[in-house]
This record gives sequence, C-alpha cells and structure tokens, in this order.
Amino acid sequence: MPGEFARLGAVIATIRKAHGLRQREFAEALGVSLVAVQMWEQGLKRPGIANLLKLADLAPPDLVWEVLKEIGLRPERARAWLPHAPKLAIPTPVAAPDIRLITAEQWRKFLRAGEEEKAYDVLPLFREGATVDPAREPEETEIEGWTIIHHSMNRGHRIQAIVCVRVQGHSMDPVMPDGSIAAVDISRRGVIWREPKPALVKFEDVVTVKLVRALPRGRLELSAYNSDAWPVRECAISEAEIRGHVIWWLGRLRTKY
Repeated sequence: MPGEFARLGAVIATIRKAHGLRQREFAEALGVSLVAVQMWEQGLKRPGIANLLKLADLAPPDLVWEVLKEIGLRPERARAWLPHAPKLAIPTPVAAPDIRLITAEQWRKFLRAGEEEKAYDVLPLFREGATVDPAREPEETEIEGWTIIHHSMNRGHRIQAIVCVRVQGHSMDPVMPDGSIAAVDISRRGVIWREPKPALVKFEDVVTVKLVRALPRGRLELSAYNSDAWPVRECAISEAEIRGHVIWWLGRLRTKY
C-alpha cells in the first residue's frame, strides 16, 4: 500500500536515478542513512526542510517545484538556495570589502563599546580546515582568532553555521590567493551544484577550498582557478566529502580594531 508521501517518494526516486546513483550512494551524498532514503522513496517518511532543500537543488528543472511546494517556499525565497530551477540562480561568492581578525578578549571589548556590534557578526577562524566539524564544538586550540564582518555579508545564512578558514597554496590564485580567509556555510554539507562553486572539500585525506561541480552518474569534478597549480580531477561522490560552501572571502584583512 502506498505510503502517505508516495508522490514525493516517487519524485525523490526520480531525482536519484537522474544522477545514476544507487540508494546507498544517494544517502552518502545527502549525508543521511540508507534507511532514510528507502523510507522517503516508499512514501513512509517526509524529509526535513534541510534535506528537501538539498533535494530541490539536485532535482531536474521540471521537478524542482514538486519539492519546493512541500515546504511552501515561494520563488523569491528560493533564489538563495536553488541555482538550477527555472529563472533562479545562486550568486557566486563575493569578495568581502573588509573584515577584522581579533582575539576573544578584543571581541569582548568590542561588545562593550556600544550599540555598533548589532551591525556585525563574529565568526571563528579555524587554524586548519580539517578540524571544521559541525557535529561538535571546536577546541580552543583549533581557533586562530575571530573575524568581525558586517552582517549584510552573511544575509540569507544561519550565523551559527558559518565558520572561516584560510585558503592555503596557490591553486585558487588569483581570486583567493594563499592566506585568504574564506567564510564557509557548513550547514550545506553534501550539497553539490551543477556548475563550479567554491567549497570546503575533503579529497585524498586533505581538506581544502576547491571548485566543485556535479557530473552525471554520481561523479564530481574538482578544479581550481589556477589549473597549473591544481589540474582538474574527477572522482565518485563517495570519494570526496563536501564540508560546506564558500559564501565570501577576503585576501587582505586588518588585524586591529
């Protein structure tokens, strides 16, 4: 007997098959269990909002709205999430005009300075991208400092899900040179676009910022702005872990407030 969400389940199965993935591979790409995918496709369970957004992003254009209507997301709200729906596009991450890197004590002084802090967000800067893990609180030794940036740069993202990392090496030159600071939305783990977008990705046991693009049949393309330093590579989705998507970056910063 069809489940309560049988129609949505059929849509989810179609999305998976469009990428040439088995249920287990699809579950790994979305960061959920195999049982969850099986229950979705059987119509026995409805995905949560976060997973519906991931599914909508992966869906062929003619199925995007079948997913969106499950969460009542209007087109004007969807622009920040769906790059591939008709007439919708996600903006390319932009260069931040200015941020400041300070210590935790300096941040407390900044808070005591008055009302100005309402216009700013404070984000942790990790010493190593490999230690970014949304499942736990970071250790003090893992944090290099804290960045202050105007909240307009983070609009449309949940502040608690944004962390900063340093871009290392010259593979992302000249856009993100060595030492640049990139802000990463770690709530968007596992989400893969159909056009190259910068993301924090673990590949071959190294966590780094690279351009990531979905390919047919469950494969990924990893590339960089400087192809001489890092040539284009392809791999199976299971061979790379998308830890989050870059939303802005800065090549130079002020270290004093």
